[in-house]
Amino acid sequence: MTVGDKIKNLRLKKKYTLDELGKLIDSSRQTLYKYEQGIITNIPKEKIELLAKALGTSPAYLYGWDSDEGYYFDENTREIAEDIFENDNLRILFDASRNASPEDLQLVTNLLLNLKERE
Repeated sequence: MTVGDKIKNLRLKKKYTLDELGKLIDSSRQTLYKYEQGIITNIPKEKIELLAKALGTSPAYLYGWDSDEGYYFDENTREIAEDIFENDNLRILFDASRNASPEDLQLVTNLLLNLKERE
């Protein structure tokens, strides 16, 4: 299976149109079509990385170095990662938490849990 075949199969699994996937990776539908059809075979590394993220897999799978299309070990982790990738606010929150102390993380967690209980 070629890189283009893998991109197309994963895109269809996620029910993305060429336009929708194109917006996620900042490429035109025509360029994606050419990737999928093998017309363009030297896909830039940066685009492969964006495609892998958008399609929930790894660059290694797309390149054929890894036979496992799943980048994440369990479905829950994959869904959380997709949510973070697709939601700018979650991405900002996640990025800000990377350098937070354990105490600060616990404080924010408690705050969010309290807000959720109010719903």
